[in-house]
Amino acid sequence: LAMQRGPVSTGKSHEDNRRFAAAYKVGDLVFTAGMTARGPDGKLVGAGDVAAQARQCAANVIAALEAAGSNASQIVKLTVYVTDIATYQPLSAALDPLYASRPASTLIEISKLASPDMLIEVEAVAALV
Repeated sequence: LAMQRGPVSTGKSHEDNRRFAAAYKVGDLVFTAGMTARGPDGKLVGAGDVAAQARQCAANVIAALEAAGSNASQIVKLTVYVTDIATYQPLSAALDPLYASRPASTLIEISKLASPDMLIEVEAVAALV
């Protein structure tokens, strides 16, 4: 049997302009794209507020996983990118929904993201349900 694979969309209209999928299924796994704090309209949520951005990132990861047939309790690996490592404590609670399964996790400080107002980006790998 050939391995099942393919892109996943959450159905948000701003995704139509991307060259990449919100997530990608390969076999029994789903890999999300890096999720930033863009709301359903494609505009940044929480400019200057890292906790608000983290909540939106978590919601976007969950939406991508659910569109793929998974959920937050199936996450096996998280990667969190922040522009200031000192902000991790304030935003940590906002990411709690992504840690339900105690996944492996990496936190990385980077110099900047796609927009100067973006403070965090999150990507996940999860098992399909």
